[in-house]
Amino acid sequence: KELLGDPDLKDRDVLKDADLLLFTECVTQTRDRLLEHVQKEISINLKNILHNEMSETLQDDESFVRLYVDVIQRMDGVVKTAERISVTLSGRVQEVCFQELLQFVKEYVSVQSKIIEKEAKKAKPEIIHIFKVLNNCKQLKSYIQTGSKGSASEETVAALEIMEASALKILLKHVSDFTQSHLKKYFKSDGKQIFYLIETVKERLPKLPCHPDVQQRVMDEVYQIITHAYLKHLVQRNRKKLVKTWKDDIGKTVTGDALLLHDIMRDLAPGVRQRNLILLKVQDVLECGSIDVLKIIMANILQGCKNERHVVDLQLLSDLLRWSRDLSRKQVREVLDACSQDSQPRPAASSFFQHLVLISKALRIKHPKY
Repeated sequence: KELLGDPDLKDRDVLKDADLLLFTECVTQTRDRLLEHVQKEISINLKNILHNEMSETLQDDESFVRLYVDVIQRMDGVVKTAERISVTLSGRVQEVCFQELLQFVKEYVSVQSKIIEKEAKKAKPEIIHIFKVLNNCKQLKSYIQTGSKGSASEETVAALEIMEASALKILLKHVSDFTQSHLKKYFKSDGKQIFYLIETVKERLPKLPCHPDVQQRVMDEVYQIITHAYLKHLVQRNRKKLVKTWKDDIGKTVTGDALLLHDIMRDLAPGVRQRNLILLKVQDVLECGSIDVLKIIMANILQGCKNERHVVDLQLLSDLLRWSRDLSRKQVREVLDACSQDSQPRPAASSFFQHLVLISKALRIKHPKY
């Protein structure tokens, strides 16, 4: 007040007489000092978060999400404080924060890679920890992709994706190992071993109702691994020997296993896609009495898998045809060529008459001319 009341200033235009060059320099220096302070503060905060993550044991859902929640809160807190001063300043502050986040993610990935590699060597790795890593990567990626653009952000996302892929590969390798072990025994036993596989899935893969996205992503991959392995073991077994071993109808047994497996997967991840479509059609393939009807069955399998975004192993499908029907290679090729994945769904409403013609041929019924 005393300064503004000085009689020498009353009649002067302060802005006009100010040294704008000096003023700009002061603003620039103040901004740079502020950004330097922000950089140091966010760096310390992120290091503390990482230290707490490494020293904390996973006990509850709060500890499951703490890392990415703390990171996002710290970052957003600094940026929102800067917004009160200037939108331009908040943009610069955000750039500094994301530069520090890149360094944080690099260190996090380095530490977690070593931990997960150790877990991979165990007979029973800590699967919940791998789930946590996958969730952290997913949440941090989402935050970065919605909040920032630039080389630092792209590099951070790339590092997180590499970590995700590595963690998922180790988890799925473990699933594949115990699946192969159980199925190998199952197809040489009286058929009760399938329950051991189901129980192992439920035991090893935790249910995460609060994190359905990461659960569904993992279980979708697990579901495909198990159904693919099951079908592969099935077609490698002699059909007649398998009937004696199981002491039951093969088609009905496979259908029952497929339904049981889907129930378990749906319980663990309610939104999981259906990956048992081929197994559900094994009975139809076994009971089919005509190449033409077999073409329809195969076309429906392929279309169903396409609808569920399930990539079909055509070689395995070829093996199934030869195993179930004792078809020649030429006949298998004829069936698969007639119903490639690029073909239209069959039978469709527009091709109903064609459907009747194929069925009639299969049953050797002479139908009238139209």
